[in-house]
Amino acid sequence: MTDLFEPSVTVVIPTLNEEGYIARCLTALKAIDYPSQKMEIRVVDNYSDDQTPRIASSLGVRVIEAERKTVAYSRNAGALDVRTELIAFLDADCLPSPGWMKQAVKHFTSTHVAAAGSYPAVLDGESNELQKAWAALCRREKEGVHEVDWLPTANLVVRTAYFKRIGGFNESLATCEDADLGYRLRSQGVVVYDPWITVYHLREPKTFGEFVRKEIWHAKSNFSGLLSHGLRASEIPSFAAPLLFGAGIVTGFTGMVLTNELLTGGFAISLAIPTAYTIRGYKRTKNFPLVFLIYCAYFAARFVAFVREVWLMLFRRRKALII
Repeated sequence: MTDLFEPSVTVVIPTLNEEGYIARCLTALKAIDYPSQKMEIRVVDNYSDDQTPRIASSLGVRVIEAERKTVAYSRNAGALDVRTELIAFLDADCLPSPGWMKQAVKHFTSTHVAAAGSYPAVLDGESNELQKAWAALCRREKEGVHEVDWLPTANLVVRTAYFKRIGGFNESLATCEDADLGYRLRSQGVVVYDPWITVYHLREPKTFGEFVRKEIWHAKSNFSGLLSHGLRASEIPSFAAPLLFGAGIVTGFTGMVLTNELLTGGFAISLAIPTAYTIRGYKRTKNFPLVFLIYCAYFAARFVAFVREVWLMLFRRRKALII
C-alpha cells in the first residue's frame, strides 16, 4: 500500500483587529482533515487594538507580533524561519473546508509545482446576491484544474524552497502583492488553480459602496506591482479595461461641454467595456443587470485607484526634486 503524501505545512494568517473572525477561522482550521503533527499555525498580529492575539493564543496558536507595515511584510514575517515543506497563506476572515489541505498537497507530488490554490467562495446562507455574484465572477472562467499566472493570498499554498528562493513577497507593495508573487514564482515552477482547494470568505462587500471602496484599496499598488514584475501579455486586458472605461467616462462628460461626438463616443466606449465582460461572465451568474453594475463599479474603482496612484507617484517625485 502506497504511503499517503502528507508534507509538513506552516499556515500563516496575518491579522489586525480580527476579533470578530479569528476564532471561527482557527476553529475551522484545526478541524480540517490533516494530521495536526504535520501542520503548524502562525498568527502574525500587527499589534491589534482588540482581543485578536489573546483569542488566538487561547486556542493554542503561536502568535508573532509584527510592525504595522504592509500585509506582505506580515506574511513574510510569518514565513521567516519556516522549516516545513510548504507554506499556506490564509486570511483571518476565511474558513478552510475540511478537505482544504489534503486537496492542495496533491499537486506538490510534482516538483514542477510552485504553488496551488483558488479564489475564495462564499457561504450561501451568509451571503447576499452581490456577494454571491462577485465570488462567482472571481472564480476562473475555465473550469477544472489548470495553470494560472497568480493566485490570491487568501487561499494560497506555496513550496517553501521556491518561496524563499525568490525572496518572498515584495514588502513595498501595499496591495497586489499576490499577483507580483505569482509572476515571480512562475520562474520556479507551475502555479496551479484548483477550484476544489476551497476556503470561504466571510467578509465580501455587502453593498456597492463597500465594493467600490474595497476595490479602490485593492488596486492601490496595481501600477507599482507592474513596475515590480514587468507587464505580462496576460495582464494587458485587466490593466487596459479600467483605463478605457475611465477614459470613456471622462471623454463623455467632456463632450457635454464641447461636442456631441465626444459625448456619444466616450460613453459608447465606457459602456462597451463592462458589456463585453458581462456577456463573458453571464453564464456564471445568470443575472445580466447585476453583473453589468458590478463591472461598472469595478472598472470605475480601478480607474480611480490608478489615477490616484500615478498622481501620488508624480507628487512624491516632484517633491523629491524640489528638496
